[in-house]
Amino acid sequence: MNVPVFGYTLESLQTLPTLSVGQADNLKFDEGGYRVWLCRCGAADGMPYDNQVSIERYDAASGRWLEARTHEAKSGEKYGLLAQLYLGGYKP
Repeated sequence: MNVPVFGYTLESLQTLPTLSVGQADNLKFDEGGYRVWLCRCGAADGMPYDNQVSIERYDAASGRWLEARTHEAKSGEKYGLLAQLYLGGYKP
């Protein structure tokens, strides 16, 4: 499996161009069978927390995008896609 090494902060996601707009999220990364979405809504809008990041993995067997992980991105903290997928309890 070729998993991209992609580290990010909340601030870097916010400054990336939006590749696509979903109902409540902006697609910020789409490469190598992985997508990273940044939610435009927050706790005041009924979300579990502010700055929700959702990571999806493409499942070739089903032809569907599966949510691998969601988390709250906090200002100044660095997150890595590999750490979120493998250390966060999801093993593709």
